[in-house]
Amino acid sequence: LAMLVAGSVLSAAPAKADGAALAQGGFQFIGRNGALRTVEFTATRDASNNQRGNGHLFNHVSGTNIRFVINCVHVSGNVATMTGRIVDADPTFPYFWLQVIDNGEGSKSPADLTSGFYAREDDYPCTEDPDPSYSDLAVTGGNIQVR
Repeated sequence: LAMLVAGSVLSAAPAKADGAALAQGGFQFIGRNGALRTVEFTATRDASNNQRGNGHLFNHVSGTNIRFVINCVHVSGNVATMTGRIVDADPTFPYFWLQVIDNGEGSKSPADLTSGFYAREDDYPCTEDPDPSYSDLAVTGGNIQVR
């Protein structure tokens, strides 16, 4: 698998005080190589720190459909960082890293942003590299919600 890309933007949405978090989205973006991609995902963390989720990415140019399981979600304000395993992955790149930014709702809000969807050789903690500058690709359709 090659590195795939998605994008997000920074805004100030508070995380829940009890430690619970939710990140979900269904959106499209243009990857760094110009290919239209669609991503759908849901990720949750409860007050006991149980984390789970799943999703898929579809590349409209190559026809590649990647299913993934989220086992780590970190929410800081309006930024959610997720990691986990790619289902039926190339054994060389079985893990992924994805970051999204929820910039609010409605046409007057800036576009939500996403990072690339990075296929990785090794598992990577979702709490590492929470830098929103990685999420610089504008969502061209759909919506991201981070709470």
